[in-house]
Amino acid sequence: MLKFRNIFLFFLLILIFSNCYSDTYKKYVKSGYAMGSDLTIIFFSKDSKNAQKIMDQCFVIAKELDAKISTRVQNNFIDNLNKNRKLVINDDFTLSLIKESIFYAEKTNGSFDPSLYEIINLWGFESGNNIVPKDSSIKESLKKTGYKNILINDKEVVLKNNISLDLGGIGQGRMVTEISKYLTSCEIVDFLINGSGDLRIGGKFAGERKWKIGIANPYNDSQIIGEIELEDCSIVTSGDYERFFISEDGKRYHHIFDPKTGYPSNKGVHSVTVITKDTTKCDALSTALFVMGEEEALNFTKQNSDVDLILISGDEDNKKISFSDGIKMQEKPDGRYNFFYNPKITNNQ
Repeated sequence: MLKFRNIFLFFLLILIFSNCYSDTYKKYVKSGYAMGSDLTIIFFSKDSKNAQKIMDQCFVIAKELDAKISTRVQNNFIDNLNKNRKLVINDDFTLSLIKESIFYAEKTNGSFDPSLYEIINLWGFESGNNIVPKDSSIKESLKKTGYKNILINDKEVVLKNNISLDLGGIGQGRMVTEISKYLTSCEIVDFLINGSGDLRIGGKFAGERKWKIGIANPYNDSQIIGEIELEDCSIVTSGDYERFFISEDGKRYHHIFDPKTGYPSNKGVHSVTVITKDTTKCDALSTALFVMGEEEALNFTKQNSDVDLILISGDEDNKKISFSDGIKMQEKPDGRYNFFYNPKITNNQ
C-alpha cells in the first residue's frame, strides 16, 4: 500500500541547535533516502570514535531492506512473487514481513490490506499519472485483491486470483524497527528515526527531556495543529492531505484506499495519528484506522489498549478532534493543541 507521510518533526529550536547538552554527549544527524521517501536519523552518543560508523550502518540497513521488498526493484522476492504467483522465499525478513502483513490484515478485518497493488496502479499513484478510473475498471481490479488470497506453506508463498503484493503500507515501519534494534544493540539509547513520517523514539532528547513532536494540520500541512512530548514509543500519522490529485471536475482524490471499495476512503477522516510501542504495528494501524472511520477506530483502541490515537475529522471550520483513553488534549491560546500521552500499558506493546 502506497504511503506518503508528512508528520511534522517539531523540536524546539533551542533544543535542536543549542549546546545545552553535554559536550561529551554529542548529537549526530543524517538524512537520506530509503523506500521511496526521506529517512532521517538523530541520536546522541558519547562514543565519538564509532558514532559515524554506526550512523552509516543504519543507512546500509535501510538500503538493504528496501532492495528486498520494494515493488520498484526488479527480480527481488516481491517482484518475482508478483510475476510468478508462487515462490519459495528464502529470506527471513521478507517472509516475516509478509506474515506480519497478513496478521494486521486479519486483526483489522481487512482495513489494512497488502494486496492493493492493482488498485494503486489503476489510480496512477505509483506512476504519478493520476486518473479517475471507470467504476467497471475498479470492480475488475478489486477481483485481483484480497489478503485472504495470500497462502503460506512453510517458506512457499502462493498468490491466488492474480493478486499482487505491495508491502509499502508496512515496510517503512519495519525498516524503522530494524534500525532501532541495531541502534539499541550498539548501546545507543537516545535516538529518533523518521522514515517517511514513521517515527521511532528511543529514550530522551540528549538524555534529559522528552522529544517534542508536532502533528501536521490536515487543513494546512505547512502548519502544525498540535504538539506532543514522547519517549520510548512509536508515532505514525496517515492523512488525506499527504498525496492527492484534483480531477478535471474539481474533485479531490487522496491515496488512502478502502480495500472494500477500491476508492479513496471517504468516511470524513482527514488524519489519524497512532501511538504504540512497535513502529511496524503503528504503520499498519495508522492506515487501517483511517479507513475504519471515527467510531470503529475508537472502538478498536478500546479493544486494544496498547494502541492510542488522535483522529481529526470534519471541515476546518467545524473540525472534530477525537482521541483514545491514553491521550489528553489542551487547547492553547493560539488555537493549537497540546496533547499528552499516558499509555495504560507499558509492556508488551
